[in-house]
Order: sequence, then structure tokens, then C-alpha cells
Amino acid sequence: MILKNLSNLILISFFILVGCEKRNELNKRDGLTVYQEAQISWVRNFNPLSPAGSARWPTSAGIYEPLFIYNSMSGEYVPWLALDYTWDKGNTVLDMLIRDGVKWSDGEPFSAEDVAFTFNIKRKHRALDTRDSWGYLKEVAAVSDTIVRFEFKRIYVPGFDALATQSIVAKHIWIKIDDPVRYSNPNPVGTGPFTEIIRFDSQLWELGKNPNYWQKGKPQINKLIFPTYPSNEQVTLALLSGNLDWAGAFIPA
Repeated sequence: MILKNLSNLILISFFILVGCEKRNELNKRDGLTVYQEAQISWVRNFNPLSPAGSARWPTSAGIYEPLFIYNSMSGEYVPWLALDYTWDKGNTVLDMLIRDGVKWSDGEPFSAEDVAFTFNIKRKHRALDTRDSWGYLKEVAAVSDTIVRFEFKRIYVPGFDALATQSIVAKHIWIKIDDPVRYSNPNPVGTGPFTEIIRFDSQLWELGKNPNYWQKGKPQINKLIFPTYPSNEQVTLALLSGNLDWAGAFIPA
């Protein structure tokens, strides 16, 4: 899980920080064409809490972001939507300092209330709690707009990873959803660099950049374009012909 989350975030970082030598070419095409999922037909699902793992890439990391990113190379947690954390009461209380000034892609402010809501919706709908966070959590609450508090039933410091890397959803959107387990979230509202569904067809969809992204000046790419390819051979040919900019696929010998 840690390596998967890190690889997703590395790819998103690549798209955000794409090099200057490619910038003029990308500006002409207005986007980056990507192959990451082996699908013959796209299903419109952007639910970052989906227990089936059926959400389109990059729902987690690209559209919805975590509190911290785990860097497996350095063994450190990199601040993201949260800036810092402290343990108290013998490691049974964890406070996280939430980044101020972040907005959701619809312009609404992001706060500790969204973080607390995300974990409490998993408490109410246990099918969403795929890492069993509520097996050791007692309460999660927003102490202020920028402080969220996790109270533990018992000491379980390893549980920090599941809390830190959880994708956070918007309370003002998801509080209206009756069944978040089955909800496909067709028009996502996130804090990530790419949030706008420009086009969605069975064979191709496009994801535009977040107009309110908290990292100023990023991303430098206007959109990501996702075509379908039924085989690795066709992916390789598309790369060689210039129809694909990046692909996560095996190259045939």
C-alpha cells in the first residue's frame, strides 16, 4: 500500500513538474497523454473511498490528497495537507496541524472539519474502512479549523500510516451522499492538482487542472488525457509514434 501510494504521487509530481524542454511541445497540445490503467472501456468512478478499488487513476493523489506522503527512500513523512503532528498522553492522542489557506476545487475552504468528517464517514460505513482504522481509533474530531485530534483506544503507533496517507474528501459535498460505499462520484471536488472532468467517453477521458490548487503556479500542464489501449503492443506502438507521452506498461521483447 505504501509503495503504491508513493508511486502514484511520484507520477503526479512528474506531471506537475514536467521539464522545461518539453513545455513548448506540451503547450501546443495543451496536455499530456497517459496510459496507466489496462481498460478496454472507461467507467466513470472517482470515489477515493471505494472499497472495491474501482476508482479511476489518479483519483487518489491526483484529485484527492493525503495529509502526509510517505517517502520510502528517506523513511520520512512529507507534509502535504497537514504540516505537523504531535503525540500526547502516552501515544494515545495524536494531533495534526492542518495546512491553512487550502481550497477545494469548487472554491470552498478546506479545514480540519473535512479531515474529521472523512474518518467519521468510514466509522459509520465500515465497508469503507479497508485498513481497519476504527479497530484502534476511539474518536476523531476537529479541535479547531487547523487542528484535528485522533484519540486511540489503545497504543498503536503503526496506525499513523493509515491516518496520514488517507485521501481526504469534502464534508460539504459528501455529507449529502446517502450511500458513499456505492457512490461513483462522477464530478469530483478535490484539493489535488487535477480535478476537472473535461470530457468522459467510453474510450477516452480528460482531466483538467484544479483552478484553486494550493501550490501556486502548479500544475504546469493544463490537462491529462487518458485513451484506452487493449494490449501492451498497442501501447508500445503509441509511444513510438508519439501518440502517448507516458505509459506504465510492459514493453514486449
